[in-house]
Amino acid sequence: MENTVLKLNNLGKKFSGNSVLRNVNIELKKGQILGLMGVNGSGKSTMLNIISGDHIIDETGGYEGDIFIDGQKVKITSTVESQSYGICMVHQEFSLLEDLSIWENIALPNYVMNSYREIKGSMKNFYTEENKRKAKEILARLGLDLDVEMKICELPINNKQFVEIARSIANEDTKLLMLDEPTATLNEKDSNKLLEQLKKLADEGLTIILVSHRIEEIIAVSDTILVLRDGDPVYLSDKKEEFSREKIAEEIIGYNYAFAERFKENEAKQEKVVLTYKDFYVARKNEPIKNLNFDIYQSEIIGLTGMNGHGKNALAYGTLRADKIAGDFTFYKDEKEIKINKTAEAIESGIVFVTEERRRNGLLLDKSVAENINFYLKNFSDKLNRLSIGNKIKFYDKNKEKNQAETVVTKYDVVCESIRQPICELSGGNQQKVALARAILMDPDVLFINEPTRGIDIKSKDNILKLLADLNKRAGTTIILASGDIEEMKKICDRICVFYEGELVDVLKHDADAEQFARAFSKMREEDSYEKV
Repeated sequence: MENTVLKLNNLGKKFSGNSVLRNVNIELKKGQILGLMGVNGSGKSTMLNIISGDHIIDETGGYEGDIFIDGQKVKITSTVESQSYGICMVHQEFSLLEDLSIWENIALPNYVMNSYREIKGSMKNFYTEENKRKAKEILARLGLDLDVEMKICELPINNKQFVEIARSIANEDTKLLMLDEPTATLNEKDSNKLLEQLKKLADEGLTIILVSHRIEEIIAVSDTILVLRDGDPVYLSDKKEEFSREKIAEEIIGYNYAFAERFKENEAKQEKVVLTYKDFYVARKNEPIKNLNFDIYQSEIIGLTGMNGHGKNALAYGTLRADKIAGDFTFYKDEKEIKINKTAEAIESGIVFVTEERRRNGLLLDKSVAENINFYLKNFSDKLNRLSIGNKIKFYDKNKEKNQAETVVTKYDVVCESIRQPICELSGGNQQKVALARAILMDPDVLFINEPTRGIDIKSKDNILKLLADLNKRAGTTIILASGDIEEMKKICDRICVFYEGELVDVLKHDADAEQFARAFSKMREEDSYEKV
């Protein structure tokens, strides 16, 4: 294990008894770059969280397997421990202090202050020309020449990403740098620049784990590539001569999906258009959609896929006007054109959305199961009203609320102690059933649902897909399902749209073979090039 910086033996993790990462075995030497890939929910974040000592890992029972740093077995239970071993993690979301200068952000992590006396003493050593000089030198290592006195809030987003990385390598003890989607916010020129600097850092002896959903980037800089799928390591290779976009794409999406059981009986007829998009743009942070021209037909189930950040999740946010848009889209209902200007108008008109971020903004975590089930009905319909005075004053029928919640729990097999139980105490699969049921209760004409099975067990996955297929058959609901899981989309979708860099690059039928999907996933525009890295 000479020069081995990181070794993982059978690394794994379970949440609430559900295994989300299994049997990861890898060895990284000094100066190597590991490219880590996989769709959302494949286990990438869990793996990085274990190594970086994220508190959620220890609070949920710790991890399985062993971690070795420089040949020594270690037990990582916190970020402080992880950092003490020379491990640094750069997350997708910036942690920079906007009102401080560049040099202050770079220097600050090296100053740990626990008491007033320590703060007073440290500040004397903090505001020095030496710290400013060091900050400038570190930025130069990344190919940047910036005024280090500038505040972070004055910087464009591409420079913020470089400063975030500069802060991570400022510590001379850093030996393993982990980067989660560092190029997601960068244009092609800056992405190339960053990848070039990462190669230089590796040549200087820094070991790097790079997460990216851009296959060409991973191939360009990686010494070893690891692909995770559903928590399992399905591909691990250091044979650079064998790396190809087609091969990696096939490993990411899987070989066996063509044999999945089909839950949807027939393909929808393309007769009546329900949504039409013309020169449509969505300005979603880190995941824009560009120049979309596409029609969705009544009673279709449409799949939206592609690697994370390429646009598949953004269509729902744009259609419901949760993000800024440009261009035009029209919703047709009862042969009438309906223009949507606000999210509330979309929901009241019959377009409902189940977000991929159910814990962050999809559920009322501090509220009960019943309150979550009835949320849309109470706020966007009159179905639970006993009496209304104007549009603002409503009196709800408590018996209706209770009966509705109990009916949902029984019908959707939601496992809970009672409808009064806080929803935060339910498993991920049961939370997702509540989120889906809440939307279905609105009898929507169109249902957007992003990543419907992320982070839930196999049985719950199939149950949710069957619910969607049944809703489509029974009520004729048009469903737009965004997911990185090709297999689940093939079970219920009529057509599957593949997005790349925000653009719709291919539309495939559900019976397309693995080669067609791999080819669509790996499509590149002619101007995309990483040859100089």
